[in-house]
Amino acid sequence: MPDELCEYCPFCYFLSRMLKSEAGVHLRNARKEVLLAMRSVLDEEIARSEEKKQKMKKVKVK
Repeated sequence: MPDELCEYCPFCYFLSRMLKSEAGVHLRNARKEVLLAMRSVLDEEIARSEEKKQKMKKVKVK
């Protein structure tokens, strides 16, 4: 987004100021931490479901 547009748009001005501040840095880091946590939860759930599938294949029905 060009800087000329941000001068006239209050929201863009606020957003550009916030992202350059310490609060913006904190929000970006918090976002990264949440995304990493969600990724680890999803990876664990995928691993569990794959283990269940392997166990189901090993069970033989007589």
